[in-house]
Amino acid sequence: MSLRLNLGCGGERLPGWVNVDKFAEAHPDVVHDLERFPWPFQDDSAGEVLLKHVLEHLGRDGDTFLGIIRELYRVCAPGGRVRIVVPHPRHRDFLQDPTHVRPVLAEMFEHFSLEVNEDWIRRGLPGTPLAVYLGLDFRIESATLNLDPWWDAEFRSGRIDREQLDRAMRDHNNVVQTTDIVLRAVKPFRRPKAAAIPVAWEGPLFVHHSLAHVNRQLCLGLLASGQVDLGIARSEPDRFDGAAVEAYRPLAACADRKAGPAAVTVRHQWPPKFEPPSCGAWVMIQPWEYGGIPQEWVAPMRDQVDEVWVPSAWLKDCYVRSGIPADQVVVVPNGVDGRVFRPEGERFPLRTSKGFRILFLGGAIPRKGIDLLLEAYCRTFRASDDVCLVIKAQGGGVYGGLDLPGLIAGLRAEDPQAPEIEYCADDLTEPQIAALYRSCDLLAHPYRGEGFGLPIAEAMASGLPVLVTARGGAQDFTREDWAYLIPSSPFPVTAPEGFTPGPAGFWLEQPDAAALGELMRRAWEDPEERRSKGQRAREHALAALGWAGPAALALARIQALAGREPRRSAPAAGPEAFFYRPDWAKADWAEVLLSYILAFRPGEPVALVLPRTGAPGELTLAQIQRRVLELVQGSGLKAFPDVVVVDNPDELSEVLGGYARVTPVPAERGSVAGLKSPNGLRLAAARTRLNAR
Repeated sequence: MSLRLNLGCGGERLPGWVNVDKFAEAHPDVVHDLERFPWPFQDDSAGEVLLKHVLEHLGRDGDTFLGIIRELYRVCAPGGRVRIVVPHPRHRDFLQDPTHVRPVLAEMFEHFSLEVNEDWIRRGLPGTPLAVYLGLDFRIESATLNLDPWWDAEFRSGRIDREQLDRAMRDHNNVVQTTDIVLRAVKPFRRPKAAAIPVAWEGPLFVHHSLAHVNRQLCLGLLASGQVDLGIARSEPDRFDGAAVEAYRPLAACADRKAGPAAVTVRHQWPPKFEPPSCGAWVMIQPWEYGGIPQEWVAPMRDQVDEVWVPSAWLKDCYVRSGIPADQVVVVPNGVDGRVFRPEGERFPLRTSKGFRILFLGGAIPRKGIDLLLEAYCRTFRASDDVCLVIKAQGGGVYGGLDLPGLIAGLRAEDPQAPEIEYCADDLTEPQIAALYRSCDLLAHPYRGEGFGLPIAEAMASGLPVLVTARGGAQDFTREDWAYLIPSSPFPVTAPEGFTPGPAGFWLEQPDAAALGELMRRAWEDPEERRSKGQRAREHALAALGWAGPAALALARIQALAGREPRRSAPAAGPEAFFYRPDWAKADWAEVLLSYILAFRPGEPVALVLPRTGAPGELTLAQIQRRVLELVQGSGLKAFPDVVVVDNPDELSEVLGGYARVTPVPAERGSVAGLKSPNGLRLAAARTRLNAR
């Protein structure tokens, strides 16, 4: 018999249902916080689920909200019914409650429908296909808008008609009071089928550093999808032994093979290589840790690379501030394998007998903050304290820098009472690294610059609390609930690794050294808090940091790019005209115009060209100009990109001939037919957003 779950029941306990709430005072059948994963119910166990005035209180951050949707899908039986009742985000009932953290619209759940996602991907629409990324599928059965009582009375009495009501819902607050949404869980999940796409992947593979690790995990996910024909060109000699390579047999079979003419080339290596591939779309995965990107990168990335994938939202912002268009920068986060990195299992044979072990794992370079950590550690603890700092350094190449053995020997010589330090620089396999996390109690990573921070995610999955810099690449997935966050201040950097600063300049973060020492001591002195943070870190890592999501996102982007005209082969850069032939008697042209002025800024090399035919009854030029100004002012803008109204049909060809590219705008709302250029996709995205309102 399947369960009927009344989630977040509060005082509304339903007979025959399992009533669940985080507050014991509500006397539920099960006390559980829905933001803590996993939920205490078995897979496929619930035939009905009710969330009545609950979802708007949950998932302030995106990772938590997606974790809730994943759990909802997991516990639903095939065909399970989910009913969600929420206040409409434009009603006072939503706005006045300070515990409401997330507006919920029925359209939101299209992102969790595989059928809708496949249509978006097929048509090149900009919606985020979360069903594909997360491996779930909900079908929207119904979405009912319940009117505020005053508006309901006005409509039922006939004082306003359907057209007036629709206009009021579009233009006014407090018209719709609640939204009642019914979903069905479609199981088993059917992965989208598509012809295998030839993909060339370039970068290190069987090497002991993070770039190679990311390449292995993303490529494994692509191979598992069965939707790519993968060839891997290794940019560095392998360092794994035969047994380690055998564990990655599917990847070894792809190494140094060509997959035919590549539809997409993905390049992830250091230093970056800007020689364009011979064919197909070009993706660069390019982490960076010094804030703004180098000037040397800006032009080729902006003008030739089709997409740049970065591992964090913080890093995307750095790229955009440096002059790379936001729609060319895609966040494909790194991940962690919770089956490898887990609290249970063998422990690494450390030499120390101290009870509290602080782990540093990373390159022996100042950017990683090891010098700050050593200084704060020796200032905070003494040899008599039951504490040991375990340093697993990665030396050589870009991670060569500080002479850690010499530095540690110097500290011991200067201060015989310096606290204990255990140092290891051996290459370790992934299982050995996992065992090392299990042998320690806290990961300390006071970085000055980090694009993501893989050791942080791995430590969290291993059940360790993490002591990290509050700002930078790791801020996407670190919170006070499971991390000790070190305050920091940005400071400028002149020329890291000999690069020239770009428009945004270079900067790093300087962690507060005093706070670093205080937080280490706090973690040592409060084991209960430490254990609680470690448990929550593990829960978050399992819910939000797996490799399946990043691999699915990489696949979706490859599918979107395959067959698209590469940026580098597009016509020479120049102004682009969007040509739309309106029916001036209808309002459709105003929707196209509003989408255009919302998509582009004044001064951009674009124009919207609108011809007049001079037919009887057509709007006059003065009327068109007045209407354009009304739309601009109504959207809150003070200026707008070029709009050209051609008043003489004989001049139309001459006007259009002045643009490097002329892109016809389809009449159908939401259509992206022909809108394949970067600017065209921006216009299509603006039309989609406008029509979804």
